[in-house]
Amino acid sequence: MRMTPPLALWATFFILLGFTTYQFEDTTGRSGEAEVLTDSLFQKALQLKTDQKFNSAAGLFQTVSQEYKKQQNWEQYITSQRHLAYCLWVTHRGDQALRLCNRTIEEGARRLGPEDIQIAKLYTVMGNVHADRRTKQDFDKCVAYYEKALEITRKYYGDGHPALADAYERLGIARYLIDDFTGAIPFYEKALTFLEPPAAENATAYSKIYNNLGLIYFGMGHFPKAMDNFKKAKHIVQEIQGQQDMRVVKFLINIGQVQIQMGDFAEALITLEETLALEAKVGEPGSKMKAYILGGIGDCYFAKEDFQKAAGHFQQCLAYWDPDNRDDANGLILELLRIGECHLELQETNRAYSYFQQAYATLDAYYDADNFNWVDVLVGLGLACEQKGGLRLAEQYFQRALSIAHQKVGANHPDAGKIQMELARLYFKEDKLTKALEKAKEGEAAFLLSAGPSSGFPAAEQISNLPGYIALLELTGRIGARQYEFSKDTAGLHRAMNAYHKGMAYSDSLKIRLQSGPALQKAQRQVYSLAEQALDCLYLLWQITGEEHLVHDAFFFFEKSKSARLRSSAREWLARQYAGIPGELVERELVLKTELAYYQNLRKNQQLSPSSGVDFRADVWQERFFEAKKELDQLLKQLEAHYPAYYNLKYDLKVASLAETQRFVQLEGAELITYFWGEKSAYAMDVTPGRVRWIKMDGLDSIENELALFHHAIGQGQGQWQTDESLLSNYHSFCQSGRSLYNRLVQPVIDEQSQGRLILTPDGPLGRLSFQALLVADPDREAGTQMDYRKLPYLIRERPVQYEYAAGLLLQKYRRGTGKGYIGFSPTYSG
Repeated sequence: MRMTPPLALWATFFILLGFTTYQFEDTTGRSGEAEVLTDSLFQKALQLKTDQKFNSAAGLFQTVSQEYKKQQNWEQYITSQRHLAYCLWVTHRGDQALRLCNRTIEEGARRLGPEDIQIAKLYTVMGNVHADRRTKQDFDKCVAYYEKALEITRKYYGDGHPALADAYERLGIARYLIDDFTGAIPFYEKALTFLEPPAAENATAYSKIYNNLGLIYFGMGHFPKAMDNFKKAKHIVQEIQGQQDMRVVKFLINIGQVQIQMGDFAEALITLEETLALEAKVGEPGSKMKAYILGGIGDCYFAKEDFQKAAGHFQQCLAYWDPDNRDDANGLILELLRIGECHLELQETNRAYSYFQQAYATLDAYYDADNFNWVDVLVGLGLACEQKGGLRLAEQYFQRALSIAHQKVGANHPDAGKIQMELARLYFKEDKLTKALEKAKEGEAAFLLSAGPSSGFPAAEQISNLPGYIALLELTGRIGARQYEFSKDTAGLHRAMNAYHKGMAYSDSLKIRLQSGPALQKAQRQVYSLAEQALDCLYLLWQITGEEHLVHDAFFFFEKSKSARLRSSAREWLARQYAGIPGELVERELVLKTELAYYQNLRKNQQLSPSSGVDFRADVWQERFFEAKKELDQLLKQLEAHYPAYYNLKYDLKVASLAETQRFVQLEGAELITYFWGEKSAYAMDVTPGRVRWIKMDGLDSIENELALFHHAIGQGQGQWQTDESLLSNYHSFCQSGRSLYNRLVQPVIDEQSQGRLILTPDGPLGRLSFQALLVADPDREAGTQMDYRKLPYLIRERPVQYEYAAGLLLQKYRRGTGKGYIGFSPTYSG
């Protein structure tokens, strides 16, 4: 259970910080309004505002505005009042800012005219105030004021003026602040159309809009679009404006975050290391920005499972969080949790416990005993106690965390579900199976969006955390299998299979929704784990009962595991290459799926919110959700009709059945051997028209050792062979490992009477094995002494060999017939 937030959460902190602190500054800079400011006090007030010393600036603007009023310099008076209103807004005195703006707009209209540009800027400040308040009434006022500012700006400057970019951007901001990202995008894109070609004078405007578009696409999970916009923002500041400053640091951080979400950890490390070096040159000494960059690097190493390096980078972050500063408490606690988690992964339990205790002490110093921040720390302490055998103390920590979660977010919340799952695992470890099953059921209920009894198979949309729910189903299956071990009652195995089938069904729904590389990889591992547990149960049941349908079920899990790997890695590329679909349709499909997932998650989170009352944003999200769903449904119908190969490869979640496969091999006069390779178990199944043979392969470690010897023997080049003895030793190694692998992987299942094509669908490390080079018999005495590779009894001499990824892909190609496209999978070797 990963307790600490992924880099994306840290990313949100950075980017929202940047968004709110400079978002509302003028987009066009000074190019549209070359104000001649001569008064020294006014200049000083402007400098204080630029330096973000807003309280001091407000006092000075108040003074100079009164002087301008006495001099009847109305333009400077209105300008000063507008700056004063801005400072009041930034310092959270919104009501004062609104009253000042209303008075100044009335006076400005009389003195300068109702369409003076200063009036537009005053309306903008009023819109800013209402944008911060996040209610339906304030949102409507915010949009109304921004639209007034846009109308005046257009009349003042004329159509097509760069100043209009700022007005349109603000209308995008209004949508952004209510999480209506789809509604915000068109306004940002419209803003770009009013800017002159990129130059040093407008580089800030361009980079800000591109960065904010990147944030929107990042928030929606459309990572390629996010990357494109972040790179544009960086290029404009770095190349066109010629600056290397903190803006570039922020853009690089965002690029690194996208790379992590896309699973490009090596590239993310390069980017973040570059960011760290640049920040050292242009950042302020002691800036916390360095902690965030180091944390991002640590997250990369954590994802790569290099926990030692991850812990080292998280450790460096501690220097930037002051334990005596209340404002630093959250950052310090999160960093301590991340270090503790690394040591848990490294099995360094005492060190992990020590860091969790430090987090506990920090919480104790600054937070109430029932604060929700306690939950992660208590779970961490529980996991550390469990790892070192203190199960009763672990249970106490988990129960306390669960009590706080129930109090703060309720029993039907994914955070409560995760803690119930930890308790279930703890009881499972102690073989307290009844209590473990009870907690698993309570955990399943906690992951449902609505309380009360369910049908036993709730819709995926009604589950708040699908990965957690699937993990609980897998745990429920393990409990059933353990019950069989103790009682020998096959009812436990049947309960386990029911859980595994449900978990596999939900995994289909999950994978369709996922966009990020790490999430897809995690989902793939989850499917493989489900498949392995299911095959173990099915094999036991089959040995006990001999029921034929169990073999059909097993073939389903063989195929489902391969489908999961294909879907999470090459499926998008394969589908496009295989079907010739236009790129713009694929892009639109991705955008709509991203929008649909984004608004669906917002709606789920709103349902989980413990606060009462109606959130007006939910209506906006629901409208956007149904708009995206309607368009996506129409697009998918178009894809199914015109590009069926693409559609089936991506969306046809059915896998080839054993009966279909048997019909195929009968028509082709072929034989198929399919493999499954799990973490602890491996299986092989031979399919012929009239027979299915299924075995469990024992001794996975020794098989892997023989694979290594076989590959080493193949990879030995002539330049490495120094003596006749080494040549002969390598030859004997090749013969021995090749013969042994045939005996263990092929001979137990193959139909030796068949002469047809042998189709192989390998899995795991077997994917690199050249089966056709395995030896079907021992070399004869002459071949064994004379070292003649040409005379060896290779499998390829007996049968033609064909490789396929899965039976499902084989059958899809067969249904389509031969076409111009071709897709192939074969082993690859080095050496």
